[in-house]
Amino acid sequence: RKVSEGYDHMSLPSEIIWLNGAPGSGKSTNTPFILKARGLGAHPIIMSDLLTHPSFKQRIDRGEMISDSDVLERLLRALL
Repeated sequence: RKVSEGYDHMSLPSEIIWLNGAPGSGKSTNTPFILKARGLGAHPIIMSDLLTHPSFKQRIDRGEMISDSDVLERLLRALL
């Protein structure tokens, strides 16, 4: 299924929080506290988890980059 086919049925949360930082900076550690403080019940979308898809893992293991369009597609699929 193409991502564009899901736009009519897409329902986004009323609030989106982007947490950026270097590996080990505490993003995963602080996420539960932020969700609780903001009263959010949605499961967080973690980009590194999205990149564990087998086709991405093969490319990463070969030292290749994952294109922005591929990453954006996985992100949109997670939101849909």
